[in-house]
Order: sequence, then structure tokens, then C-alpha cells
Amino acid sequence: MSLYKAFLKILKCNLLVIVIYVAIFCAIAVLASGDNNSGYSEVSVDVAVVDYDNSLASKEIVKFLDEKANIKDIENIDDALYLGGIRVYIEIPEGFGEKLFTEDRINVLYEISAASTNGMYLVEKLNDYINKLVIAHNGGVSEDQVFDVVNASLENEAKPVVIAKDSSLLSDAKYYMNYLSYILTAVITTIISTVMLSFGSKDVRRRNDISPVNISKFNLILFGLNLLFSFVLLGIMLMVCGFMYNWVVFKGTGLLFILNSVIYVAFIVSVGYLIGIACKKKQVSSAVINIVSLAPSFLCGVFVPQELLNIPISKALAPYYYVRANELIYKTGEVNQDVINCFIFQIVSTIVVLGVCLIIVRKNRKSEN
Repeated sequence: MSLYKAFLKILKCNLLVIVIYVAIFCAIAVLASGDNNSGYSEVSVDVAVVDYDNSLASKEIVKFLDEKANIKDIENIDDALYLGGIRVYIEIPEGFGEKLFTEDRINVLYEISAASTNGMYLVEKLNDYINKLVIAHNGGVSEDQVFDVVNASLENEAKPVVIAKDSSLLSDAKYYMNYLSYILTAVITTIISTVMLSFGSKDVRRRNDISPVNISKFNLILFGLNLLFSFVLLGIMLMVCGFMYNWVVFKGTGLLFILNSVIYVAFIVSVGYLIGIACKKKQVSSAVINIVSLAPSFLCGVFVPQELLNIPISKALAPYYYVRANELIYKTGEVNQDVINCFIFQIVSTIVVLGVCLIIVRKNRKSEN
């Protein structure tokens, strides 16, 4: 009974940490689920253009700007820039066209409003357009044809594509379950490592050696308490998911998400044990937990979709297969061989980590004796 009380006391001391993690995670999940309409569109910037050159080149520059921005006729440039009437002022000096393809090229002058966040992007696109004109001319294209050649090449430029998130509830639940990997890892490893550090001190171990409970039974009870806490936390997070997404996670395909998370929780518990056994100080374990929870989340597709990542080392980590299993379950709606392979890798990883824990425990026992 004293073991249970001690475990609950440790949980109580870390209750604030658990609540903060869960609250932040739920807030992020709510915000993420509300952003289902992903897309991309260029923003037209309000600009004022003054052409003092009036040459073929300057007219082409004005034409280019007219396609990329909203050209306004402004009299007082300074006031317009300050008050937000325009975001960029562009001036084409006299002689620009005449010296465009010479070493004495005259630069286009510009001034950007301090409040503009995309004015510089427009200027960069303009400079890039001018550089392409010069490169094409130096490559042998005549001055009469260089504008047509460059304008034609701009029409064939690659267009940005945004991978839009499916707006279905099951898709939202899948993203939730993927993000859940981080919060479960952070909270469970924190609690378990704290428990192991508390019960792993030399004085406590010596006291347990002379207690009626043998060491094997003691470790088994402790493991069961940690596992029970982990599954209770998982259950709470699943209830939150069900409440947010119309309980879709408890129906059909969603049940496979739960199965995957149960297997993954067992792996996290083993990692928490390893940290608690290997680290002798709270400060060290905290640093290790931050690395163990954050690094795999970035590498394995928790924060960034796996299709956008190509990091070979991530395929040696269990979180990668947890996320991959969720993605495969969402796409196929069944447990196929690929999903089973993901389950097997997580289970094998759990066994390996527990084996390492056993080796460290035996080594520590021998050194004490």
C-alpha cells in the first residue's frame, strides 16, 4: 500500500506539468482543426510607378509590374507611403533602357513602406526579371526579342502547390492522433522518469531490500502502476479527441488509430523506464526528455507531413512507424501488411528498450554488491 501512496504522491507533485501539457495540446488541436481551407494565392501590392525613361525597356518593366501589382496614380508619394496608400514606390530613371544591356546599367530606384511585409518580395521579383533580361541578352538573344523570350519563359515557371488538408472528421482525428505522439511522450516519460528516480535512490533501494516485498514483485507493481497511468492518460486524450471530432475515433477506422496508440504507449513507457534508470539527476533526465520528445517529432512526421520529409535516420525510430501506421490506416481503412509491419517495429522497439533497461539494472546491482 505504501508503494501506491508514494506513486500517487509523485503524480500529485507533477499534476501541474500534466495539466499544462494537456491544455496546450488541446488548444493547438482546436486551432489546427479549425484551419481546413488551405490554399495559396499571390497578394497584389499597391505601388506607384514613375517612368522617367519612356523607352521600350521601361514600358516592359511597367507592364511586368502591372501584372504583379496594383499600380496607382499618386501625387504625394511620401504621404502615400506613410499612410498606407501604397506599399512600394518604384522609379525608372532616365537612360535605363539605353544602358540596360551594358556594364553601366542604371538600377531601378525604389522605396518600401515600413508597414509592408510583401513589398520587398515584389522588388525582388522585379530585380529577378531584369537579371533574366540581361542573361538572355548576353546569351545571344537580340534586344528586339529578349522581352518576348523572357516573358514566355515566365509563363512556364513552376507554380506553388499547397498540400491541402482533408476537411473530414477522420482526417482531423488522424492529425490529432499524430500530434498525440509528442504529448504522450513528453508527459509519460516525465512522470515515469521522476518515479524511477524517486524509487531508484540508494537509500530507497536498500530499504526495499529488507522489506517483505521482494524486488521482482516490487518492480512488477511499479511497472503496472506506470502502465496504468499511461493508459489512463491515453484514455483522457482519446475522450478529448472523441468530443472534438464527433466520436469518430471510436468508430470503424478510428478504432485502428486507438490500437496503434496503445502499442505506441507501451513503447513510451519503456523509454521512460530507460531514462529513469540511466539518468541519475533530475536535470539530466529533463534534458534527455526534451530531446526524446521533440527530436523524433520533427524527424518522423509528427509536426511536418512525412511526404514532405526525406530523412533516412527517421526510419530507425519508432515514432516514424506510429505516424506511418496512422497514415496508412487513414488511406486504406484496414490493417494490411504494411500496417502490421509498423506495429511489429514498435513492439520490437519496446522489447529492445526493455532489454537495455534490464542490462542496466543488472549492471547497477553488480556494482553495488
